[in-house]
Amino acid sequence: MTERAEQRSQAKTELLNIFSTPFTVIGIYTQALKSAALGEINPDQERALKKILQQTGNLESIVDVILESAKVETGAVAVHREELVLSEFLDELKQNSEGTVFNPRIAVKWD
Repeated sequence: MTERAEQRSQAKTELLNIFSTPFTVIGIYTQALKSAALGEINPDQERALKKILQQTGNLESIVDVILESAKVETGAVAVHREELVLSEFLDELKQNSEGTVFNPRIAVKWD
């Protein structure tokens, strides 16, 4: 990678790190509001706070993916290919994901 490309990638990483912190702060304050730590909230407010938490989490995930991509671009993280037995991988994935809701709009069925 050229020096200029590395500088661009580093600048992108620094900018995204700056964005990550506000998302965390928004999440902390929203969670405090949602838990009624700062006073009672009504059902409409609770639904709105839940949406804020979901969207903040989505934005944090997007930033994380972009940061990881930048690391791969600069060679800071190496990508290794390896063979796997798909059935074993899926069994492990099923065991690790039981009881976890990734997205309430998505249902995972293991039939």
